[in-house]
Amino acid sequence: MDTFNFNLLNLKKVKSFADIGCGNGRHLKSLSSKLHTCNLIGVDHSCEEISKLNSEFTNHICKNQNSYKFVEGDIRDLNIDSSSQDLVICSEVLEHVPNFEKVLQECKRILKPNGVLLISVPSYLPERICWLFSKEYQQTPGGHIRIFTKSFLQEAFRKQELKVFKKHKQHAFHSLYWIIRSRNKMNDSKFLKSFHELLVKQMFGQAIFSANLEKLINPLFGKSQCFYLKK
Repeated sequence: MDTFNFNLLNLKKVKSFADIGCGNGRHLKSLSSKLHTCNLIGVDHSCEEISKLNSEFTNHICKNQNSYKFVEGDIRDLNIDSSSQDLVICSEVLEHVPNFEKVLQECKRILKPNGVLLISVPSYLPERICWLFSKEYQQTPGGHIRIFTKSFLQEAFRKQELKVFKKHKQHAFHSLYWIIRSRNKMNDSKFLKSFHELLVKQMFGQAIFSANLEKLINPLFGKSQCFYLKK
C-alpha cells in the first residue's frame, strides 16, 4: 500500500519525478509502472542504497519508456536544475535531517510552477508514544531526531510559500507495530515477526482484509502524516 494516494494526481502529465531521500526506492518502484515517458531521479546519502537501485533498475530502463537516474548526494544541496520536476516526493525524511528547512527549500526550488510536492513525516501521537516507551527507538543510528506537530510543519510550509491542498494519515498498523516493538525495547518476538510479515503483505497488496481494516483506523492513528503541496 502506497503512502500517498496517487489517484489524486494527474500522472499522465508527470514527465519528471524526483524522490528526495529515496532509500530503497519504494516510491520509485511503485510509480515506475504508473508513469510513462518520464525521467525519474532518486537521491539518497547512502551509497549502498544507490548501488542497489542501479542494479535493480537495470532491467527497467525501457519499461513504459521511462528513464532512471540514481544519485548519492546531500539532499540539502541537490544537483538538480531549478523548476525542472513535475513531481517531488520527500517521504519519512525530514525527521532525520538536522536542517530540515533546507530540504524544503531544495524541494521547492526543483519543483515546476505547476508541480506537486508530496511530503510525509511520522504522526505526532504514535511517535511520541514510541519515544516514551523506548530510548532505543530514539537512539537508533540515523534515526529520528525530532517529532513534528502538524501545526509546526504547516507553518514551515507557509514560510516556504508552499500551499497544502490535501492532507491525510496513513499506515495505522505501522503505528501499532512500532509502539509494541518500542515497548519491547526494540527486540523482536514471534508476534512482532508475524505482524511485520502482515505489513509486508499489505505493502504488496496481498492482505486485502487487513488493508481495508487499516483504512478505517488511519484517520485516528496513522503512522504517517501526509501532505500534498504546490508552490
